[in-house]
Amino acid sequence: MTHDLILKSFQATGVWLIDASRVLQRFNNNAQQQDDDLGIREQGDGDSWPQLRKIFDAAVNNAILHAKNEELRAELNLIRKRPIKSTTLTTREGDEWHGGAVFYSPRKLASERARKAAELDEAAELQLQKARDREIKAAEAAEKKRS
Repeated sequence: MTHDLILKSFQATGVWLIDASRVLQRFNNNAQQQDDDLGIREQGDGDSWPQLRKIFDAAVNNAILHAKNEELRAELNLIRKRPIKSTTLTTREGDEWHGGAVFYSPRKLASERARKAAELDEAAELQLQKARDREIKAAEAAEKKRS
């Protein structure tokens, strides 16, 4: 800072020191050196640039690793939350089976309900037949014991 700029800063702020020469002396001590340092060249001693590069590289690598870590965590959460793949089978196999869920029209729904009722009737009839067969076998076994 030059002598004139320092005086203008006092005037702009409204601060007036009793002994302004001390402040001027403090700032004017390194005025020429500060102006030279503002040029484009290396700052500090010769060892500081490699150290700064190492710090910058470490910071960049840290940011990259954090970004990769976040991506991997998001992918892992996606895999964990992924629903189990399942397929709904049709109630009837054969020519009409195309895989996946089946949507019925009202007419097909009625025929499907009738088919299921017929299957249930057949299952009940089969159980009755088996019960009759057991009774017949039990009667035959009892007849053999008597004779």
